[in-house]
Amino acid sequence: MKPSFCVYLIVFYLFVNACSNPQSHSGISQAKKAPATKVDTTKSFKIANTWVTPKPSLDFNALNKFAGDTLDLVVCGKYVYEPFGGIKSKKDFKSSLLSSFLVINRMEREDSGTFEFNSLRHNKSKLLFFFDTDPEASAHSSVFKGEIYDADVHFVNGIKIGMPTANFYNTLFDYFPVELISNYHVVVLESCVQDIIHTYTFKNGKLESVKFANDSYWKVDY
Repeated sequence: MKPSFCVYLIVFYLFVNACSNPQSHSGISQAKKAPATKVDTTKSFKIANTWVTPKPSLDFNALNKFAGDTLDLVVCGKYVYEPFGGIKSKKDFKSSLLSSFLVINRMEREDSGTFEFNSLRHNKSKLLFFFDTDPEASAHSSVFKGEIYDADVHFVNGIKIGMPTANFYNTLFDYFPVELISNYHVVVLESCVQDIIHTYTFKNGKLESVKFANDSYWKVDY
């Protein structure tokens, strides 16, 4: 067999082999999928068949609902009771995250007596505090109700108006898939002793407002 014929035969063999395996290096790289994120299911729960992992500090208790654009969680962590830090009395306002708020103290008459409330205002934001001095009281929040709209009002964990939605979830969760973030425009945190409710509303990918409510039958204005 002549050398030139051998060369042609080798080239022909390589060509046939390449046609039967057309996958290029780029094709190989495309075929490789990103490794799935490992989730510790003992510390996680499912939302719409997708695992999410709350931060231990949130002390997750239950998934109340995930209907429509609203995600409602029941939590027992300190943050749900003290979103602005440990403010135990009106003396603490000046050294707290709410030091920029104007504080007005007033007395309100209810069916069981007369009680002191602290009304706080800062630009568009407003809060109402009530300090329960009953030593036998169960875990509760001193935030009676409130509405936060200003970006310069900071929460104890870094949450603030205008922050990107993804950053908000990163504050509360160790793992929350990107594909779930766009599903919810409202996130509700309820305390596990049914004392206070936080409602976080998002618009255009950012936190727009935070509102606080409670389960008290008292009807007190700001």
